[in-house]
Amino acid sequence: MRRIESLLGILLWLPPAATLAAQDAALRLPDSHAEGRELDIDWPQMADRDVIYADDLQGPAYTTGEMLSRRMAVLQMSSATTRLTGFSMRGLGSASFNNGMESSVGLYADGVYLGRQSLFQADLGDVERIEVLRGPQGTLYGKNSSAGVVHVINRAPQWRAGAAVQAHLGEYGQQYYGGHVTGPLLDKVLAGRLTFYQRQRDGSIDNRHGGGKENDEDRDGLRGQLLWRPGDRLQLRLLAEHARERERCCAFPYVDASRASRASAAFIGYPLPRIDPGSREVAIDGLNRSDVVQRAMTLHADYRFEDGYRLASITGWRDWDYALQLDMDGIDLDIASQGGQHLKHDQLSQEFRLTGQLNQQLTFIAGYHGLYQRMEANGWMRTGPQAADWFAAGIAAGAGLSPEMINDAILDGAGSTLSSRQQATTHALYGQLDWQWTPQLVVSAGLRLSNERKQGSTRRRLDLPELPDDSLSQQIGPGLREAVLGRPASHRESLRDRHASGHLELIRQLDAALQARLRLASSYKAGGINAEPTGQLVEPVFAAERASGVEFELRRRLSQGRGVVGLTLYQTQVRDYQAITYDPGSLLNRQRNNLMNIGKVRSRGVELDSRWLAAPDLSLHLALAWNDSRYRDVENAPCPPGSAGLFCDLSGKRLFNAPQWNLATGLEQLWSLPAGLEWHAGGNYHWRSGYDGTLERGVGSEIGARGLLDLYSGIARPGRWQTSLLLHNALNKDYISSIYALTGSGDYGAAMGAPRTWSLRLRIDL
Repeated sequence: MRRIESLLGILLWLPPAATLAAQDAALRLPDSHAEGRELDIDWPQMADRDVIYADDLQGPAYTTGEMLSRRMAVLQMSSATTRLTGFSMRGLGSASFNNGMESSVGLYADGVYLGRQSLFQADLGDVERIEVLRGPQGTLYGKNSSAGVVHVINRAPQWRAGAAVQAHLGEYGQQYYGGHVTGPLLDKVLAGRLTFYQRQRDGSIDNRHGGGKENDEDRDGLRGQLLWRPGDRLQLRLLAEHARERERCCAFPYVDASRASRASAAFIGYPLPRIDPGSREVAIDGLNRSDVVQRAMTLHADYRFEDGYRLASITGWRDWDYALQLDMDGIDLDIASQGGQHLKHDQLSQEFRLTGQLNQQLTFIAGYHGLYQRMEANGWMRTGPQAADWFAAGIAAGAGLSPEMINDAILDGAGSTLSSRQQATTHALYGQLDWQWTPQLVVSAGLRLSNERKQGSTRRRLDLPELPDDSLSQQIGPGLREAVLGRPASHRESLRDRHASGHLELIRQLDAALQARLRLASSYKAGGINAEPTGQLVEPVFAAERASGVEFELRRRLSQGRGVVGLTLYQTQVRDYQAITYDPGSLLNRQRNNLMNIGKVRSRGVELDSRWLAAPDLSLHLALAWNDSRYRDVENAPCPPGSAGLFCDLSGKRLFNAPQWNLATGLEQLWSLPAGLEWHAGGNYHWRSGYDGTLERGVGSEIGARGLLDLYSGIARPGRWQTSLLLHNALNKDYISSIYALTGSGDYGAAMGAPRTWSLRLRIDL
């Protein structure tokens, strides 16, 4: 509490900014029916703390989602693989291990809700702005979000001709080429924009089996747009996108090996890879490769009525296709060197939003949102000639057996396939009313009514060759096969959710510079159907996650428009928290991929956000967040591997993927040079404290504290060209970006962050 009181004292002692507004100036709700900066489109306008414009990202070249999270203290993104992309905000988030799980952080692109976290766009090089809303949300966008919202708004076609190309070249084979061309196609009626990018980088993980590098990067994308204004009242914008990734992926250096793996390795005389993720070494004899294709079409229509009302329509279609070939055992033994997945996600959404002003005091938003999603998943695994020795080690050593006595054919060539299908339909009505009660006080109320239906089926099949006829194989073979591969299973389920959520917000202008805001909000994340087989201890269907939150903010604008400082206190409580737990069906090869509700969690904290001009050409930003996210009433969480039981009581423990402290700060200096040139230099620093990387809190799943420094400097002729030298991870920190549970037995691998990397960027505006 002393920290909070001190921060409040600093904030309230800041000098008033009388030049910004008169004492009796009318207050407007910052997220009401305002217009976008470049487009005359009815986007909700956010407070300045929630918006990052493209110029804020281009200096240090923060052009990916993971890099974006370095700029925002409240946001965290992990991406062990494209499929396992996960976002969290204020300590609340969700992973993508199970294909039946939705995101706790609502993700949007140009107004279209993204049904999977993996759909978040790979390149942020041609965006106008990124909006980050914190806490439960439900009435400004078409889908409920229990933790917050991240909305990427790409640059629209312009009515003046222009083009730009840029290239980044750097260490580790880093190559990036991108650009755009825009301008009128039919004077004052039709404009277009074409954007492209291609990104490549060599892998940074050494494969000691046969040499070579793992975890490279190879991505490209194309976006075309048309903007049509047939008259003064109607505007239509059409976007078509195609993106592809073809990468060697998913190699995770060992962080910790389970007791079972160490015993198996000792039994067959195999030296496990180094337990040192900083060595960036793996030993994989199979092929790890992913191929991802995403296609999208979006149509915006915006119409102004004579009375000032506006009707907006957003229609979106997206198709995501993911193919993965994977060495399932992660080492250079043929235990399960062959496996993979093929996932398809299709979605179609439609949103209508009517906004207007009823009188001088009342404005409103009313909308409908519909979403249809279809998912197909097919996974497979085949065990090899060394699987029987590996998995039988636990019983063989005690029985005096040697690897030579165990017939490899017990498991050699055995396999399992998993197929699942799901469909989901969402309909929602929402509205928001903003009341200018007095010139200094605004009251906002919102309500959302949702109806969601889901249907799904899952089936696991086994392919078992004939069991060898020797007595030992006949004795241990059936049990060993079941323990490794599980049993055939299938289930078909349906689910229906009806929910009401909303918010009440009061904003008070205390003086010309100081504003106070109090917000109460509720939201939810829909329930779902496990896309994996479940045992007797896990239900195939899990319930919706319900969130309720309170937030209080003080915000002061500095004199002469030199900046803004805000302090926020918040608390969010989530009931029926959705979490990943074990699949108990395969005892020796347990996977952490079942979903269930595990009770209550709570997130609370304090956030300080500031941006200011310390001098006419020196800008700074500082964001500091303290978060205390804990399990409140959780008695059925998965136990750490090696525990006697399957479920444990985590009540009072800190949430996983929830650092207690986050800091994001940076500065940029400009110098004017002769001949219209400009020199710029700056740096950004992001620090976060350590936290548990997985819910079950196994040994080796901890992620340590780390601080990352990015530096850049360059020279430019504004509006013509720019060249910059960039240094990411300038201190060359070996850090873990996320933890991946290789098995449910306690083997953990690390998704390593990129090492120190130099690059040179050249941009030319044509």
